[in-house]
Amino acid sequence: MVDDTCYQLDFDDIDEANFIYDALTSNEIHSLLDSLVFKDAKRVVTKSLLMRLDLVQLCKEKGIKIDTQRFNDSTYRQLSLFD
Repeated sequence: MVDDTCYQLDFDDIDEANFIYDALTSNEIHSLLDSLVFKDAKRVVTKSLLMRLDLVQLCKEKGIKIDTQRFNDSTYRQLSLFD
């Protein structure tokens, strides 16, 4: 169940999806989010908060190989429901 705003990452490669999942559920990300979120806010996790996560750097530090161009390429954007 999601509310009016949700964010997702889609993958063509199951291994890359698992690597990103491992990175996002790491202790480092949990600690960072715990220090940045306001738990009493209406929307605890915001787009601006998510944009602060550097997945490429986190994966490099953890020795996880991902397609970094995918995350740096400006062609990846939210698609409109009404086009």
